[in-house]
Amino acid sequence: MEQLKGNLSEKIDIIRQKVVSLLADIEVTIDYPEYDVEEVTQSKISRFLEEVDKLLDELEKSFYNGKILKEGIKVAIIGKPNVGKSSLLNLILNEERAIVTDIEGTTRDSIEEFIHIDGVPLKIIDTAGIRNAKDEVEKIGVEKSLKILNESDIVLVILDISKKLDEQDKMILENIKNKKSIILLNKIDLEKQIELAQIEEFSESILEISVKQKKGVEQLYRKISEIFKLNEIAVDGEFIVSNNRHKSLILNARKNLKKSQDIIRQNLPIDIVSSYLKEIIEELGKITGESVTEDVIDEIFAKFCLGK
Repeated sequence: MEQLKGNLSEKIDIIRQKVVSLLADIEVTIDYPEYDVEEVTQSKISRFLEEVDKLLDELEKSFYNGKILKEGIKVAIIGKPNVGKSSLLNLILNEERAIVTDIEGTTRDSIEEFIHIDGVPLKIIDTAGIRNAKDEVEKIGVEKSLKILNESDIVLVILDISKKLDEQDKMILENIKNKKSIILLNKIDLEKQIELAQIEEFSESILEISVKQKKGVEQLYRKISEIFKLNEIAVDGEFIVSNNRHKSLILNARKNLKKSQDIIRQNLPIDIVSSYLKEIIEELGKITGESVTEDVIDEIFAKFCLGK
């Protein structure tokens, strides 16, 4: 089992103790009505469940951040041949990593490199130009480019701003409609032939750049950081869920919490909630290694000194 980072373990313990406390209140109200304890009302339970749901939501969202920190953001550079894809990669890396020529189809296979933005790794992939392939090797490269496009976390589509959109450009743009993307209008040093109105429906993020003049890279970094909210991803000192098993257990806990909320909304007896609360504690306990029964008994005795 993956060892929990300190702050994640503490966060889960806080959530478990909140649910244990609520469960103990319900158990005492039902099983020990003779004791003078605060009545556990449905409104109180509802408020409590909302608070716990927010905490579980934070844990669930942190898995996404953990995945980014662990694996990096997969960034695909996509476009027709000779629009500046390899030149952009070289500019980003500040080295001649990819071969650049005026001959279309020079890049036949993908090239992968890592960079960091705000402390977060980005896996940059320069792909073969997408067009109607002229030979079998190029056809394989184009198919691989489309596969990388579909598997990437974000797509950088490069268009030559000095040329009107053609059918191949439109085909590429159609492929990014449901993905995180940035359209880069390259070669702004030349006369503009593309209007923003022609491409706005395909992406919310459109930048004008000039790879040749080394303009727009910092703006591109800022846009990627904004899209993924990289400044909110804490590398140190915060809880991060990066284990798939932990994520699954947190999702199970949230499902049981939602069932508890449904019961309260339907004004059903509060004792029905208990079984779902126990499931929440059980699922989170599988992460921290603690049991439901011991927690509840300890909480009851600590609060009400029953049986003493």
